[in-house]
Amino acid sequence: MDLAKLSIFMQVVQKGSFADTARDNDVDPSKISRIISSLEDELGYRLFHRTTRNLSLTEAGQLTYDRMRDPLDEISAIADMARASTEKLSGNLRLTTSIALGERWLVPRLGGFYEKYPEIKLELILDDRAIDLIEQRIDVALRLAPQKQNDLITTRIMRANYYVVATKGYMEKNGPLVSPNDLKDTTIITFPYADYRLQWKFKSHDGEIAHVAIKPHIVISNALAIRRTVLEGQGVALLSDWLIGDDLASGALINVFPDHQISAENFDEGVWLTYPSKRYLPSNTRVLIDFLKQNQR
Repeated sequence: MDLAKLSIFMQVVQKGSFADTARDNDVDPSKISRIISSLEDELGYRLFHRTTRNLSLTEAGQLTYDRMRDPLDEISAIADMARASTEKLSGNLRLTTSIALGERWLVPRLGGFYEKYPEIKLELILDDRAIDLIEQRIDVALRLAPQKQNDLITTRIMRANYYVVATKGYMEKNGPLVSPNDLKDTTIITFPYADYRLQWKFKSHDGEIAHVAIKPHIVISNALAIRRTVLEGQGVALLSDWLIGDDLASGALINVFPDHQISAENFDEGVWLTYPSKRYLPSNTRVLIDFLKQNQR
C-alpha cells in the first residue's frame, strides 16, 4: 500500500477538507480527491462521507485513522531525521496563541524565523479559546498559563510583569493616584475574569502584599481592546509588559504605581511554550521552539 496516499488521507482528516490539503501540497483539489478514491479502492471501503458542504469520516475511516496515526508519525519521524541531516528544513507547522499575544509579541518576531528557515511554512492560529492541541494537530502553542496534561509538554519561556497603566493626560485630568487604595476613585478597565475584576494584589519592596478590591467601570474580553481604551485616555488598567512595554518606553502610557509589584493572580505570570509529547520531536518543530526561547525579549 502506498504510504504517500495514507499520508494524504491523514492530512485530509486533520485539515477537514480536500481544498486545504491541496493548498498545503501545492496541488489541485481534484488530485487529492483522486488519491483518496484510489486509496478507498485499494482498501475496499469508503473512508469519507462526502456532500457538497460536508466531509466526515465513515466508521471504517475513523478506525483507519486511529490505527494509522502512530505508525505514520513514526515513519515521518524517521524520514525527518534523514532529511534534516542532508537538506534544508521544510514542511508545515501549526502554531497557536491568543490574539493579543500573537499580534503584540509573536508576529513581530516571526520575520527573523522566516529569514532563518524560509522553507518552513507556518500556519498561525490566533484564538483566545483553549484549542485542543492533539485534536487540532497543533505543533506548538504559546499560553499565558501552564497546561497540566500528561500528553503535553509545557515550559515557561519568559516571565511577565504587570503594571497599572494610564495616559499622562488621564492622570492630569483626574488627579494622581498616590496609593493603590485610590483606585476606588478612578475609572477601571479590566477583563471579565474573576481574578481581574474583583481585586488586584500589590507587593511592596518589603514583600508585604495588599489585596485591593476594585470595581470595574468598563469590562472588555480582549487585551488589545483594553490597551486601546487606555491609550484613548478612558481610564486605568492592569496589563502585561509584553502588551504595553513599547507604550511605557515611548511614554504613551505611564506606570501608575512604580514602587509596587502588581498581580491579579499569584505574582508568577508568564508565557508558556506548550507542545504535544512525542518520542521524537520533528526538526522543524524543534527549531521553532528553540527560536522562540532565544527571542523571548
